[in-house]
Amino acid sequence: MDEPQNPRLTYLLENINYEIGQVAKGHAYYRRTSVWPFMISSALSALVVVFLGLNNFLCLKDWFQMAALLLTAMVTVLNAYSGFYKNRENWVAYTVAQTEFYKLVFDIGYDEQGGHVFTDQEVEVYRIRYQAILDELNNSWKHTRKKTK
Repeated sequence: MDEPQNPRLTYLLENINYEIGQVAKGHAYYRRTSVWPFMISSALSALVVVFLGLNNFLCLKDWFQMAALLLTAMVTVLNAYSGFYKNRENWVAYTVAQTEFYKLVFDIGYDEQGGHVFTDQEVEVYRIRYQAILDELNNSWKHTRKKTK
């Protein structure tokens, strides 16, 4: 995509690209902090079932009971962490924002093809979409935080 001829559009595209980078970082963070506690919690829960099953067959009865108790406590802490921080919900919100920013950049680039020179009114339409994406992301984050309290 060539450099746009409208300075406001240039400024808007710079900001959109900056936000894409920020949202990509948030998306990766929330994905990582959502997936790992879930996977660890699932694995620990499976181990609890195995240990309680082995409890009836082997002579290390007390050891398996204590290990199962400890693992159950760890699962509880991981689930509390996930429930408090709501990383999965934030991951979804950042994914949606990232997709919307990409759509906005595509639409601008598509409209730019053929040397179209944007008027300030046309740029304002894109700015409003840009702000709506940011507002939706912020509102989603606020809503998630309110549910946590």
